Amino acid sequence: MSNLINSGKRRVMLILTVGSSLEPLEKAISHEYERSDLISVVALYGRPLPGQNPNPLQVTNRLGQIALQLGSAFMSAEISDAEDVDVCLQEIREEVNKVFDSIDSKVQEVVVNITGGSKPMPIGIYNAVARLATGIPIRFSYVASKMRDASGKGISATMNVRYFPDTLTREREYEVLDSLKHGEFTRAYMLSEMFEDSGKGRLGFLKHACKFFYLWDSFQYKESYELLAKQHLVVQGKIFEEGSDYRKIANLIEKLEPLCGEFKLVIEVMGKLKPGTWKKGKREVELGNIKKAIHRFNSDFELKRGYEKLVADCIENAGRQVRISPVEAVAKAHRAIDLAAKYRLLLKNINPDHTDNAMWNEVFNRIGKQYDGPIQRQHSITLQPAIKILGLLGALNLQNHDSKYYLEKIRDVYQTRNASYFGHGFTEISEATAQRIFGASCEVLTTLIDVDELLRDRAEVALDFD
Repeated sequence: MSNLINSGKRRVMLILTVGSSLEPLEKAISHEYERSDLISVVALYGRPLPGQNPNPLQVTNRLGQIALQLGSAFMSAEISDAEDVDVCLQEIREEVNKVFDSIDSKVQEVVVNITGGSKPMPIGIYNAVARLATGIPIRFSYVASKMRDASGKGISATMNVRYFPDTLTREREYEVLDSLKHGEFTRAYMLSEMFEDSGKGRLGFLKHACKFFYLWDSFQYKESYELLAKQHLVVQGKIFEEGSDYRKIANLIEKLEPLCGEFKLVIEVMGKLKPGTWKKGKREVELGNIKKAIHRFNSDFELKRGYEKLVADCIENAGRQVRISPVEAVAKAHRAIDLAAKYRLLLKNINPDHTDNAMWNEVFNRIGKQYDGPIQRQHSITLQPAIKILGLLGALNLQNHDSKYYLEKIRDVYQTRNASYFGHGFTEISEATAQRIFGASCEVLTTLIDVDELLRDRAEVALDFD
């Protein structure tokens, strides 16, 4: 009998836990065959015990014959002790991982039927499947009987297959929502991969929302902008009830939507300040045109405000990472100061990303002999020289401390960052260290960005789901 007659239906893999009862599992197979294109059947059975008749192996062999007659592929694996919870947890997890590692790309859904087998087996298979990060929808089912005979076995004529109300999907949904609320966007994105990629309904919205926040959290603003345009997440979000978790997510995306465009533009203009990256047709743009880009930057108020908000987003991002990923918090805090220092240099018509000899001569002419240390004429101005130059130009908003105080703070930031694997070393960064560096970075930023503007901008870019 060929499975080709089911073409056009959803392509399904059926996983069964198998004990000594055949009829309910026959029902499970026939039901999936009738409702779907049953590509394959996988049977996990307990090692036969003395006196079992039929035993799980015999039942499994019969199920294999049925599956092959229907045109479905068949696989089976033995669990060494189906009465031991620990054995079931370990061995079923191993077998489930093997199945999903070799799963046919044609499979559109996996159904896990837990009717057969010992009581520990459904625990083992649920635990194994719940750990998977897969984009394939997974449903649980079991075969119920409305009537039973004198021995307690279900009467086949009254058997029907019932599906759990997407128990695993709902559990994963709660995990994703909780991860989003706690700023764990990478985890939320990975967990959401099990949801269908249709873009429809609440789970489709949630999957794309997770990708949006993951991209945002990774400073991939252009990709975030393109995702919003393609999936229309703001419009989709309007269907959810006000006050619900989904509406809160939608409201936050709506708040960030205009910032995506602002940050995308800032990054494009900043790219034009680097040599060899700005092209007009097939011709490289010359240094004079890079100077035009600096002039455009300084004459465009909205562009400058967009840059200040970008700095605010970097430091907010660093703050979110203190608990989640301390080493990333340090790297992002360093990035925020670096961005802010470059911003102040640009306001002084100094291009930090393209400093040729003429530019360096101009810088030295402006600071005179005040600079108290040797400086290498590199193609870009790094963080510590940038702060010293800005101090000598009177471009730092010093608060209650002198410039040496802030230079010490900066030294702490970049030395800690350099010692980590984001820099040049392998030093482990603790949460306490990350918190110290984050605090130091916030202090330094007040010398580079107007304090009131920084506070307002941080509030605007904050990812607050409440």
